[in-house]
Amino acid sequence: MREVITSAALALELSLSTVCLVIRFWTWKRVNEGASSVSFTSVPGTLTLLLTLESGIVHMWTFITTSWTECSLFSTATTVIVLYLGCQYFERIWGTRSLVKYLALLSIAPPLFNFVCYLLYFQFMDPSSAKGVSLLSRRINGGVPFHVGFAVAFKQAIPLHTVNIFRGTLKIPIKYIVMPVLVAYTIIGLAFDSTFLILSWTSLLLSWWYLRFVKSIVADNLALDGTSTVLKGDKSDSFAFAKFFYPLPITNAIANVSSKLYDLFVKIRVLRPFDEEQVASSNERARNDNDAERRRALALRELGSL
Repeated sequence: MREVITSAALALELSLSTVCLVIRFWTWKRVNEGASSVSFTSVPGTLTLLLTLESGIVHMWTFITTSWTECSLFSTATTVIVLYLGCQYFERIWGTRSLVKYLALLSIAPPLFNFVCYLLYFQFMDPSSAKGVSLLSRRINGGVPFHVGFAVAFKQAIPLHTVNIFRGTLKIPIKYIVMPVLVAYTIIGLAFDSTFLILSWTSLLLSWWYLRFVKSIVADNLALDGTSTVLKGDKSDSFAFAKFFYPLPITNAIANVSSKLYDLFVKIRVLRPFDEEQVASSNERARNDNDAERRRALALRELGSL
């Protein structure tokens, strides 16, 4: 069966990123020819794909296109790989509609939040200052929300699977993959561009919230009559927010804080309290999935040794 959304996502990413790379080359060429007034963002409005404080007000479509637009070959290749692996896998197990919702959430909400943060910060700056001008044209784009969002989704779906890097020299279990991605973007954000910092953390919180509290999950063989049970979100202990972080002292510290925040949100009715039956069902589903994954990994290992 052909993955329609996977193909569409890859086509969108490649086409918009190609346009961006062509514009970037055009800008570089004009500057080398002596056109001092040309900048990367000074392109015809109809070709504006990147979200900035300027373009977000004038060209509203940039809120949709910006996450799908990369401006370098390396970032384009990285996002294409992430989209291919993530979309192909989750289109099969989630279905087309659920994947479209997840992609829409990741591609629009984090850049929108980043835009609001910059807009509020801009209110306290002198628009004519160097920092003000720089912030006004700072780009909020790229596939960071996809990188983090699919890392979170894979941690939920196949936590025991292992990613082999450099032909098996470095092996990273999927359940530990979120923190390295988050740390990398946090360092880049603090050292170079705060956009990476805001997008990565927003994507983590948003994707975890959606999968934890909103997305419906069909759990097989949990009901007494052998039928499927639909769970609202993944309430399992293994998908708690603190489980993204390690070592254990960090996990425990975050668990303590997140538990108090959860109690607060329940008290002010932002969240509904977890039902014990739902938690038990989610834990049972997680155990069943983990057992199935262990058996699958063992079978593949045995086949490889033949």
